[in-house]
Amino acid sequence: MHEAAERSSLGALEPVIAQRLARFDRNRLAQRLAEADCSLWSDDPTVADRIAQRLGWIGSPRLEPDDGAEVPAAAGTVMLLGMGGSSLGAEASARAFGAAERLRIVDSTVPDVVLSVEPWLPEVTDVVVASKSGGTLETAVLADYFEARCDARVRFHAVTDPGSELESRAVAGGYASCHLNAPDIGGRFSVLSRFGSVPLALAGVDVEGIWKTASAMAEQCAELIAEDNPGLWLGAILAAAGDRGRDKLLLHAAPGLEGLADWIEQLVAESTGKDGVGLVPVTRPEFEGSTPLPSDRTVVLLEWAGEDAAAQDQVADWAQAEVPILRFVLGEPADIGAEFYRWQVAVAAAGAAMGINPFDEPDVASAKRRTGALLQVTQSGGGSADLAPDWSGDSVQLFAPGMADRTADEILEALM
Repeated sequence: MHEAAERSSLGALEPVIAQRLARFDRNRLAQRLAEADCSLWSDDPTVADRIAQRLGWIGSPRLEPDDGAEVPAAAGTVMLLGMGGSSLGAEASARAFGAAERLRIVDSTVPDVVLSVEPWLPEVTDVVVASKSGGTLETAVLADYFEARCDARVRFHAVTDPGSELESRAVAGGYASCHLNAPDIGGRFSVLSRFGSVPLALAGVDVEGIWKTASAMAEQCAELIAEDNPGLWLGAILAAAGDRGRDKLLLHAAPGLEGLADWIEQLVAESTGKDGVGLVPVTRPEFEGSTPLPSDRTVVLLEWAGEDAAAQDQVADWAQAEVPILRFVLGEPADIGAEFYRWQVAVAAAGAAMGINPFDEPDVASAKRRTGALLQVTQSGGGSADLAPDWSGDSVQLFAPGMADRTADEILEALM
């Protein structure tokens, strides 16, 4: 039995998890995942072809940490421009290593956020522009802005897929380096690739250490017996939690591991939330005294070894009430690499068990199309598009048809 299983308390889910693990063994899940067998998620040949273009992450930790090592560490602050999976993993690693001041993330085009960068812009010596597709609108806008704002001493670097618009931009714009990532590694599964190694190497973070622990976890996740496989064990828990209505994952992180919780949130939410099925991860949950947790919660604790666990009395009460509690303890910052790989395997396994394709991203593509259409209206001289909210609260605006006559509680219930 691996360490996470020994530390965790599965509560009422335990018999369901055992059934899931047995099913994984019957279906040869570990072997088929190692072989990148796309039929785990779909029998449709067209869908399977698309999935095959997203499975490069399975073998990535066994490789050298890409060519990030070829980039000399920055003399000052590194700024990473990237949305979602292009930046969350690097941000999580930097925070775990206490290097958040050396690697600054800009992942928003909100004017106030962009302007907040101004005070430390003189410290920036390197800017990394990261986009898998190379055509992410927000990243391109940020690149435009900071190329104009930074002087000649600042080195620009690109991380993207081969043949993308960003590669062309880097070549034409005289970027200091352009790092072409493996095209079969998707955004939210890309942390153990150049999207992670390049900005982290520039920031002086121990990339080799991260890859070493990830590689060790990859070996453990090759174990054919699901119960002894850390990734499949977690995947069985996630699937069981979804099956039994324990589908709200409360991610409680120790100081320095908040970024890991944010990365897990995106990985789980975007991979499982589709076709009316999914898990809802919640970061920075507030635990109120001895108040019992609702019956739809599963608790995930991200902790440092040797430090007192958070909310010990509450955790003991929850365990007594058979609330599933998962504990992941990192001995050192580099152990974050192992957690990256464990959770990627777990989400892939959970998707197979839940009957969904965790590599699909229909809402991402449709949102990009709608955003592009709105911008075309403005750029063509047609004026601003009608963006009146369907519902407004004290500090929230909701753009969702059919919500105008509902209360806040009714909207939350509908969305959850």
